Amino acid sequence: MPSDHSSPGVRMNAPPLMPRNELASGLLDALASPHYLGAVLVGKRGAGKTTLVQSALPGANVDVLPVRGSALLMGVPLGTLGFLLGELDVSVREEPVLLLQTLTRRLRDRGRNRQLVLVVDNADEVDELSALIISQLALNRTVRLVVICQNLDACHDDFLSLWHEGWLRRIDVDGLSQAEAGRMLHALLKDRPTRAAVTELWHATEGNPRLLQLLAKEYVHAGRLKSKGGFWVLTSAPVTHGPQLTDAVTGPLTRLHRTEHELLELVALCGFISLPLLLRLEPSDALSRLEDQGLLEIGSSERRNVRFACPLTAEVIAAQVGLRRRAELLYKLRQECGEDELPPVSAFHYAAWCLDCAVPLSAEVLLRVAGAANEALEPDLALRFASAVPGYLAHPAAVLEIGRAYAVRGEPQAAVVAIEHIRGTLRGPLPAAVEVALLLLEARIRRTSAERSAALQQAEDLLASDAKASDAKEHGGTAAATGTAAALLSLMVQLGKAELAADEGKYRAVTEVLGADRQAWRDAPMDLRLQADALQGQAWAATDKQDEALELAAALAQALPRSGVSAWCRASVTGRLGYLFMITGIPSDADLTLRGSTRTAGAHDGTAGEVVEGLISAYAGRADEALRYLEPALQQLGEGDPADLAAVAAAAADYCWALQGKFDRTGSHGVRLELAVSGLTRDMQRRVEYFVALTAGVASSLTDAVSQLRALAAEQQAEGAYGLELVALSAAVRLGDSSSVDRLLALAAQTQGPFAKLCEAYAKGLAGRDAQLLLVAMNLATESGNSLFAVDIAAAAQKVASASGNRAVLRSVQSRVEENPHVAAVPAVPDLLDALTPREALVARRAAMGASNKEIAEHMRISVRTVEGHLYQIYAKLHVSSRAELAKALASDLDT
Repeated sequence: MPSDHSSPGVRMNAPPLMPRNELASGLLDALASPHYLGAVLVGKRGAGKTTLVQSALPGANVDVLPVRGSALLMGVPLGTLGFLLGELDVSVREEPVLLLQTLTRRLRDRGRNRQLVLVVDNADEVDELSALIISQLALNRTVRLVVICQNLDACHDDFLSLWHEGWLRRIDVDGLSQAEAGRMLHALLKDRPTRAAVTELWHATEGNPRLLQLLAKEYVHAGRLKSKGGFWVLTSAPVTHGPQLTDAVTGPLTRLHRTEHELLELVALCGFISLPLLLRLEPSDALSRLEDQGLLEIGSSERRNVRFACPLTAEVIAAQVGLRRRAELLYKLRQECGEDELPPVSAFHYAAWCLDCAVPLSAEVLLRVAGAANEALEPDLALRFASAVPGYLAHPAAVLEIGRAYAVRGEPQAAVVAIEHIRGTLRGPLPAAVEVALLLLEARIRRTSAERSAALQQAEDLLASDAKASDAKEHGGTAAATGTAAALLSLMVQLGKAELAADEGKYRAVTEVLGADRQAWRDAPMDLRLQADALQGQAWAATDKQDEALELAAALAQALPRSGVSAWCRASVTGRLGYLFMITGIPSDADLTLRGSTRTAGAHDGTAGEVVEGLISAYAGRADEALRYLEPALQQLGEGDPADLAAVAAAAADYCWALQGKFDRTGSHGVRLELAVSGLTRDMQRRVEYFVALTAGVASSLTDAVSQLRALAAEQQAEGAYGLELVALSAAVRLGDSSSVDRLLALAAQTQGPFAKLCEAYAKGLAGRDAQLLLVAMNLATESGNSLFAVDIAAAAQKVASASGNRAVLRSVQSRVEENPHVAAVPAVPDLLDALTPREALVARRAAMGASNKEIAEHMRISVRTVEGHLYQIYAKLHVSSRAELAKALASDLDT
């Protein structure tokens, strides 16, 4: 296992790429089918076409003959087939018919025992005569044929005709999916990379397998990837591309025309550039050729922006452009657009380009770009742009962006210093817009609710006062513009108030704040609208409008992948959606929706999505699945946790370890948990307390767990958060709190949503001791993906049936339970632990799992002698005489 430090000397042998099963199966089917002569694989350079063939064919019991096209040999007749021709006479080589006959005879002699498969790589660079001979060898069935190319239309007509006439099955090979990239990186690095690491590498390379391997190697050597706790985490260390990766990117570009090189340099430095502007700067035929080669792509939106298909290629090409050449291209661009305007290119790239070339930008442009960088979760860029503002330390808006950048980086104290600098060094009142933005930043980074509330109230009062002053002055057009900006700031203040209410757990107040002017929110910028909708959905789910919450969540999940949504917004909304789905109790649907919403997420969103999916899986009791998300996420959060996710992730992970019976692991995050909880919002504290209570219910004390859950439920009831009360109360009842069944039934009956229906059936079944109704609840839990709840209900149904004394009913219930694969492991007889007290039951479980008396005593915080006394009572009640017999007696219970 790698050490806990980056290892510049680590040796990473590139593993064979795992074949993508469907593509590999399609290839093998084409080679075995009597209807095909083989297959043609088409895809961008580096998409893994050759590796796919190399991975699939060894298991097909065929003899593989590889040939490779080459640009150097395209003008040489039969250049591609040189190694097959051997010492043939020149007279044979010059007669195509005779040559075909000779090769046919040779190859049939060779292939008597196994089918011959001729694999033609780089088929778009095969000379004309070789293409003719190869096609004829396939048509006379001497060989099966696999053609590999980037662009089928660029191949000779002989290959193209085989496909057109249906002899070759076309298989399009795209880059690796994000999941495939994760598996490949895992194989390459030996330990698993976090989702943030996979996401950044995958986005940079667009799933190009070769570039992915090379970039991962550079990341390790640079310390950008660091081994930590058995996972590879992403750090902020800079990366400089070395010669191996640079050659892999630029090597195939050496044959390009000078104008094509210039166009690539220009687009690389711009990040992206609008098509009309690019066509004014460079010839259209060069762009067409580069687009055909898959190097550049033109967006389908109205803006028609041109960008690199692979971001890493753009990054490497830009790094190769010297400072003098950068200045020449910048001058050319500014001459076309005007020196005082921001051209239709990537603002980040353009601003950095100008700063590199010592070209001054206006403070307005620098501040605009710094703000956009903060919204994109690129705080280092924001710091660079804001610090480039002339006299930035005396410029309130510049220092404000610096403070925002530190907040994005998860360094609130540094952000506080920036705010105090503005307050302490600048004389006179600040412009109203800057002052309100400053107060909004304070509301984001201050820890106490009182400080946040005071900042938001000051911002609201200032906007109201400024609006009155503007009305009195009646500045015409200027007043209208000011009014538009003020309206936007007002929405941001309302959003801040709604966030504060949600953080305090006052969800009805969220609805009151956001519901005052729904039309204003519908007309708001996309980021604000999505964040408001996420807060509204979370509030509805927490109270009593879960159906409306789910409808809104579905719309949000579809909107998140849009290109206009900032990374900051996407990460924030993803977290709220995850909590919404936990409350509504449909984790299986939540998984699918969240994966869809984060499919186009940037690297900074990866950890938020990983934590959310882990929490949902933990809530549903799917411990193995949850830990696959939570453990790497916790290691990544150690590198930065601006959203305060570590505490709840740690609490959920402890619960999952307890579910697995690994009680020695449940305290692994305890120190982090204790330190973090005190600084969390009340709403986040409740999430942590919920998982802590569940952990206690499994690992230490059912009585304490039930008490904690009932306290949480009472607190939620007082706030009118009936959806959250339902979650806490149902957990308490599942842990044995029979006194709360009536309240659970009444609460479920008045609450919307699928989870409420599940709880209502469960509570009715318990209250009426109705085994059949409990089975209905079991199926509802199974359908929602809440597997642990389904197991608990199945056990309750069997106990009720057994207590009835009716053997026919018991057999019927047991049969129904066994039919459900998710709960089939539930004991078929009443739980032996029912005969024990709650504390005896916990001691029995731990002893049966192999824990020593000392280990049990330490985890339960009791003496060893007390443990021995419990075991004496347990052995007597269960009629066993040893730990081995105890484990055997409780085997079914331990399996669940």
